[in-house]
Formats: sequence, structure tokens, C-alpha cells
Amino acid sequence: MTQFSTKILIKFIGFISWPIWLIYWLNRHKTIRSVLIAAALISWTIIHFAGLNAFLGALMMVGRLAFVVVFIVVQFVAMFAFLGSSKSIETVPGDKGQKSFKEDYFGNDNEVELVLHWTKLLTVERSKLENMGAKAISGILMEGPPGVGKTLMARCLATASNAAFFSLSATDLVSMFMGMGAVKVMRLGSKARAKAKEYGAAICFIDEIDAIGASRGGVMGDNRFGGTVSAAIEKVMMGGMAGGGAGMGVLSRLLTVMDGVTEISKRDEIQNKMRTWFGLPTIEQGVVLFIGATNRPDVLDSALVRPGRFDSRISIGKPDKHTRRALFEGYLKKVKHAPMNIDELVADTDGVSHAFIASAIEKDAARLAIFDGRKEITQRDIERAIEENIVGMANPIKDMMPAQRRQVAIHEAGHALLMHLVRPGKRIAGASIIRRSGGILGYVRDVERDEIFARPLSAYTADIMVSLAGHEAVRLVLGEEWTGAT
Repeated sequence: MTQFSTKILIKFIGFISWPIWLIYWLNRHKTIRSVLIAAALISWTIIHFAGLNAFLGALMMVGRLAFVVVFIVVQFVAMFAFLGSSKSIETVPGDKGQKSFKEDYFGNDNEVELVLHWTKLLTVERSKLENMGAKAISGILMEGPPGVGKTLMARCLATASNAAFFSLSATDLVSMFMGMGAVKVMRLGSKARAKAKEYGAAICFIDEIDAIGASRGGVMGDNRFGGTVSAAIEKVMMGGMAGGGAGMGVLSRLLTVMDGVTEISKRDEIQNKMRTWFGLPTIEQGVVLFIGATNRPDVLDSALVRPGRFDSRISIGKPDKHTRRALFEGYLKKVKHAPMNIDELVADTDGVSHAFIASAIEKDAARLAIFDGRKEITQRDIERAIEENIVGMANPIKDMMPAQRRQVAIHEAGHALLMHLVRPGKRIAGASIIRRSGGILGYVRDVERDEIFARPLSAYTADIMVSLAGHEAVRLVLGEEWTGAT
């Protein structure tokens, strides 16, 4: 069989499958079938007893009524199609993505490798998975604090994966009109299934999924509420807003869509049977993978995160020393800069996020360099940017009285002195008595000398002592207590 005749045969099978599917559909929908049979019997009765002219007159009257009904239905369909549309980013294999793991994502090597493994099992390695009799996962949940690169990882995945990619925020699936959120989810699932059938796989990334995936029972997993009456009211209100408001209908529909993406449609089933008769390859349904991102995994509904829906959970935390080094090296390649001591920058940014470092280098440090009349950023620019992001921009008081300035200096010196005495594992990364935009009159910023993953309880006692030291230093030196200590 030639390639041309094969295409003709495939189109013929697709065309002939419609009436077969319609017969099956009418057989399943008994009410519609009964209405059509009744209409046929009424038509035959009118023609038999009143004649053809009477039937044509009745048909014209019914036609006018049907036109009005169809016109109204079309308006409603158009309105629902408009309201049911959601803002999403769509890419297909071959498109040039805006972000890539090689040029835009730095660090988190293990997490990136795990995500790429799962996506490869959907595409290039899918045959190996099927030969083993195994199945691909249905969903991946990325969890972690804000700014650690969850959304950026998904945007890079759109370029790296050989699959169709949909990206949207969970808030885009919420509508002020009741039921429209569920319609949006249905349309998303329909588009994903169509692209999966065309390209073999499709990925749906839903950012901030906790906006629609919060527990429907109003029971939060983090136990943030106490036993007071006000806490109980807050619990009920949050449960009502999350479950009965934006979340319940959309979440229920999302669960149904996730369960149904692997089902083959009846029309495709009919075509596959006919294709088998002629020795043609069957229609592959493809695989749909859902990826959700959240910084509140504790509030998600248990039905959403159970195996079979979001099977794999990837935790992305604040960058460790190795990742911070990769971030500094990666983002410094994108900007013109003077020689840098990356070790010092890595040491001074313990506990900050990916977005923090990216913003400090690409935005704030560049601003400082440009308005200082330079064409490249220096290490001091980055240090100032880091300082501004942590404690706020400098907002000095020009006419501050010397006595008050001395009080601020004594206060901050008390912090620094006791930190040196009781917390030898920390070092002072910066100190200032210049007012900041956040309202603080001064600060002492400390960082750990080494990466800390577990701490002795005595360290917390020492931190409390350091926190109290500023207030105590003012009382001892000036002889009285001052305001300002928090």
C-alpha cells in the first residue's frame, strides 16, 4: 500500500467513524433517542392524515422556533467559550523556549535531573517503560518556599522536554461566575489530550496550585489554629473560602480530569478497530503529565496529592553553598563585571533564595553601577544590593541628634559584642547605624561560618541572648532603658 493510499484510507476511516460513533452515542443517550423517534412518528402521522402541505407548514413553524432556540444557544456557547478561556503559555516540540536549563537555571542538580528523568520517560524513553509493562506517573508536585526556582524550572522544562507544554497560574482557573472554573479545567484537559495525541506527550504546569487545591474540608494540615473561639472562626472561614468558594468545584473537576486523561475516546476506539482490520497503526493517546507548584503543601487536599494523581513530590529548598556558588557563577556570566571573590559572596548569602541572588546581580547591582558612572558591576555593588534586599535601602537621618545616634550605636554594639562571645560559629557580615527604608535605625547582620543543617538547643538560647544584648547594653551604658528595641 502506497503512502498516498494509506493517507486516503486513514481519512476515510476518520470520516466513516463519525456516523458509527453517532449511532453509539444515540444508543447511550436514551432520552434524545426517544425524542427523535417521537418526532419521526409525529411527522409520519401528520403526513399520513393531514397531507404533505400541513407537514411542511408545521415544519416551517418548528424551524422558526428552532432558529430562535439555536440563536440563543449559540449566544450562550459563545459567552461560555469567552468566559471559559484561560491565560496560558503553550509551546510544542520545535518551538524555541525563552528559558533553558543550560543558560538560565543554575544549581539544584538533583532536582533538575529527577524532573528530566520523568519527562524523558514520557517521550524518548517511553517505549522502554511500556516494554517493562510499567506506567508513567500522572503528576509531579514541586514544593518549596517562594523564590527558590519552581516556576523557572517549569519554564526551562518547556524547552528541554520533547512534549507539548501548557503553563498557567491556578488563579487563572478561578472565575467569579459559578461553574466557569470547572469549564476552564475541562478545556485545559481537552487541549492537553489533543496535544498529547499529536506529539505523544503533553505537560500541564499549574503554578500556585494551592489556590484551587486547598483542603475541601477546611482542615489545614499545618495545625496553625489554636483552640480559641477566634481561631475556630478563622478556621471555618478559611475552610469555607478554600472549599466552597474558588476551590471546591475547580478542584473536583481537576481530580476528574487527571483521572480521565488516560481514557481512550469511543471514536478513537472505533477508528483503532477499523485500522486494525486494514493493518494500519492504531491511534496513540499519548501521555499527559500534570506538574503543580506550591509553597503551601500542608494545605493541599489529600485527594490531590495521593498516588495516582501527584505521584512524585520534589522539595526545592533554599540554596546550599554549592547551589549559591552555581547561581553566582551563572548569573555573573550574563553581566559585565569586575573580578569577584565568589567565596565571600557565597558566605554572605546563607539562607537567601534563588530569586534573591538573581535580582541582586541582574537588577540592583547593575543599577548601582550605572548611576555611579561605571560600565560593569563590582563586588561592592553586589554586596550593597544584597544589603538593600535584606534590611532595606539606606534612608539616613541628616539631622539626627548625637545622643540618639550614640544610643543606636551602643544598641548595635551590644548585639555584636555578645554575638562574638556566645556564638563563635557565626561571623558578622555587616553592621550599620544608618536608618533603613524598613524603619530600623540600625542592624547587625550575622551569617553562619559553615553550612548548618541541625543545631543544638543551646544555639537557640545564645540567639535569644544576642537579641536581648542591644537593649541591655543601652541600659548598662546610659543608665536607663530606651525605646526602639523589638
